Amino acid sequence: MSDRCPWDTNKTIDIPTGNIQRTDSTVVQLFNSKKENKRTNGEDREQAKEQWVSLTNKQRGFVRAFVDKGMTESAAYRDAYDAENMNDNTVSREVSRLMVHPKISPIIKRRLMAREEATLHSAVSRRRLVLEGLTQIAKDGENDSVKVRALELLGKTAGVDLFRDVQATPEDTRPADEVLEEVAAKLKAAFGEG
Repeated sequence: MSDRCPWDTNKTIDIPTGNIQRTDSTVVQLFNSKKENKRTNGEDREQAKEQWVSLTNKQRGFVRAFVDKGMTESAAYRDAYDAENMNDNTVSREVSRLMVHPKISPIIKRRLMAREEATLHSAVSRRRLVLEGLTQIAKDGENDSVKVRALELLGKTAGVDLFRDVQATPEDTRPADEVLEEVAAKLKAAFGEG
């Protein structure tokens, strides 16, 4: 198991119920599964509550520290359990056991997915709010300079990129042997014949 945060980009967490990979495809999966989730949402909540209640206080503390506080797996374990005198290898071994525990891993998976979905929705909502506000100002602004500024900001948004300066970097198309000879000659000149 890794000691990095679970929501790091492209971080994969192996748990018995499958692989959760934090990529753009997860966003698509979240939206596609949202309709299915609404049908069984009441049953799922009841099942989730039963699973949560079945955990010990220390297991709940581990899940809270790991998911809600964003601690690393080892830090969450140390926070929830009496691990003051345990060496790092022992903590790592115990964390591995907790992460594949049949009661804990589905709860962690569900809470990480819910956290990611909430973050996604809030970011999308903020973006929509800003873009709609700028569009409204561009249409109904009090004067031309305000309208132009709103249009400029809309033009700078990702996906539109009307005002982005793009600089082409010349590509070196020389053969590798020629580049190697040039580097060797420069090193020889700089450091002598050593």
